[in-house]
Amino acid sequence: MIANKKKDDSDSDGDILTMSSEKSCEAWLLDSASSFHATSNKELFSSYTEKENDFAYLGDGSDYIAEGVGDIKFKLYDGEDILLKGVKHVPGLKRNLILLGLLHEEGWLYQEVCDKKTLRVMHGGKTIMIGEKSSAHQYKLKGSVVEGGVKDGNANVAVFYPGGDAAVGSASLGRSK
Repeated sequence: MIANKKKDDSDSDGDILTMSSEKSCEAWLLDSASSFHATSNKELFSSYTEKENDFAYLGDGSDYIAEGVGDIKFKLYDGEDILLKGVKHVPGLKRNLILLGLLHEEGWLYQEVCDKKTLRVMHGGKTIMIGEKSSAHQYKLKGSVVEGGVKDGNANVAVFYPGGDAAVGSASLGRSK
């Protein structure tokens, strides 16, 4: 179980305690508040480039060094593969993040389904990703990472965009087969 206790100095009268029985470092959160896609696990990348002097600043005031950037391949709920591009490698980060705001800027839409337990991420009128709400009120990607195999050095993956949709190819996510 993971528990975080944080004192809130605003107008509230007490402490905030959040608890989760899930291992958060393996799940991918669909996040509307972060500034970039990120993971701490270098082995997930299918392509990777080391970076120098790149930092990741968190909302709690902490900062981390982002050691690199690359692409990560996912197998989604419907069996399709998708490539998340421009993911930062941030050692020490406790959560894996997919930034909804960045996808939205590139033409992707997301909305909560009527059941209030599901978040759909869509492009071109088709649902591409689904997030399921956890007991901690976070949307977790329904799908899994296809291990990339990056350990020390670079790896590459060929990307195919069905139908030749250039808009999808230039976005942060691309369909891959």
